[in-house]
Amino acid sequence: MSYDSTTIANVLGKLNKSYFLPDIQRPFVWDTDQITRLFDSLMQNYPISSFLFWDVNEKNTEEREIYKFIIDFRCGENQDEKIDLLKNDNITLVMDGQQRLTSLMIGLIGSYSDRPKNQRKNPNGPIKKALYLDLLKDPSAEMEDDDNPKQTRYGFDFFETPPSRYSSTKFWFKVSDILDCNKDTYRKRRHALVEQAGLLSKEQLDVFETNFEKLYDVICQDKSISYYTETSPSYDKVVEIFIRANDGGTKLSKSDILMSMLTKNWTTNARDEINNLVLYLNSELESKNDVNRDFILRTSLVFCLKTDFSLKTQNFTQKNIKLIEANWLNIKNALELSFRTVNFFGIDKRNLTSVNAIMVIAYYFYGLPNLDHAKKMAIDPENQKLIRQWLGSALLNGIFTGQAANTIGMAKRVIDDEIGSSNYFPAKSLVTKMTLRGRLVLEYDNVAIGKFMDISYSKKLGFVALSTLYDNNNWANDHYQKVSLFPKKLFDNEKLLSLGVSENEIDLHISRMPNLLLLSRDEIIEKEEMDFSIWIQSRNDNFFDQHLLPKDMALYRPEKFLGFIKHREERIENRLKSLF
Repeated sequence: MSYDSTTIANVLGKLNKSYFLPDIQRPFVWDTDQITRLFDSLMQNYPISSFLFWDVNEKNTEEREIYKFIIDFRCGENQDEKIDLLKNDNITLVMDGQQRLTSLMIGLIGSYSDRPKNQRKNPNGPIKKALYLDLLKDPSAEMEDDDNPKQTRYGFDFFETPPSRYSSTKFWFKVSDILDCNKDTYRKRRHALVEQAGLLSKEQLDVFETNFEKLYDVICQDKSISYYTETSPSYDKVVEIFIRANDGGTKLSKSDILMSMLTKNWTTNARDEINNLVLYLNSELESKNDVNRDFILRTSLVFCLKTDFSLKTQNFTQKNIKLIEANWLNIKNALELSFRTVNFFGIDKRNLTSVNAIMVIAYYFYGLPNLDHAKKMAIDPENQKLIRQWLGSALLNGIFTGQAANTIGMAKRVIDDEIGSSNYFPAKSLVTKMTLRGRLVLEYDNVAIGKFMDISYSKKLGFVALSTLYDNNNWANDHYQKVSLFPKKLFDNEKLLSLGVSENEIDLHISRMPNLLLLSRDEIIEKEEMDFSIWIQSRNDNFFDQHLLPKDMALYRPEKFLGFIKHREERIENRLKSLF
């Protein structure tokens, strides 16, 4: 990057004339202490970080909301002021440096209004203050703590009314008056101020003149503003440069920037709405989930846009943001129903390997005629079964790895085609049509079945895989857990190994899917307290059917373990092939 530099006075002359703020910027948040530290840093010749500007072409100007810099800041108020630009207006957007430039604008041109400390209400409203510099304060007298980076050495402060012009130790100069000076007049101005100060000692006079000259140089002479100007037509490229180059202040992510764009264009508080929804979905349902703002923003795009749901700034135009806001209640309801439904299946942050799968289910609920109907379909047993089977297949086959946006787009089109003719979740159509289009395999072919069998007890998907083998939909409580049918302790006897069951084969199969099942907590306790052979013989036919277990009791002898595995694999395979 090649940087240019200019004076503060020169940049201030362009703010709100040709330099403006883009809609990705956050509101101004600095307080008076931060502003005075900025001016103090300038007076100490400290760098104040570089700035990122973007020369905007006509097309990008028309697509974006553009805002003015705040001159007279009023704490606690939303002062974002949009501007209407004429065609062919040449403007520059400040992508990085809003807080610093606004602070300079406030200190040198405008004002800062806030309430007095420890006073929550003021009958006259916030107090309007301007920035002043004590020209008699000696910066060298503040050298005792060189290790404190926040220590200020110059006498900047904000005042409601002009303080007493001078005393024996202070002479307050309104900082904005320095802009009235130029090369020809600033010495006359300094001389006039010295006369106003009256009798000063030689040391005081040196400090007075040095401070005034330093302030003039910093604002009007020194090229204190170092900046890079981007000319690319790509808004997203500029945003990426901003994120990577933003070394100072609070770190921003892409979602931070997009949230700022939403906040500026919503009639309500978009930031609170989205943050509250994230908190609600993660912490206040029956199970704990793990969603973030990116997921909420991407889901909103999926619901409201026909194509291109990628999380980039060009998708967050004012038109699209208004569309999201208009549909926000329906988006929230669809997401809540979806997470309640999958949590009912026992799927949550512990075993949900792709949150994008929930996006597809939510889009289905979003497309139903109304909320009452969606709630009814969410508890319909047959519909629950369809959703659960599709979700298990999608997660186990990993269909959202790689080009997830393409997969979601395909699912959207299938749901759009089916939702009008049937209110049930189109599980079979999703599997059939998405598989026929080549890239996805949702059906359980021989390869998928082989992978299914190899899922082990310790894998995150173990619970999801097991639950697809059962007709029961309600796995939400913690009473159901994965267990090994044949316990490893049965195979410690050397005699059993001598019968042809090798230790390696036992270790291979003991934790694989054919030896696993889901049991309630009470069933697990009963199994652990009884001898295995007695326990298995005490089970009824419903138990064997429910768990897809062979009914030949001879297969439950340890030496027949491999024969059991073969029979269980056959029953699991038949179950998987019958799902769709």
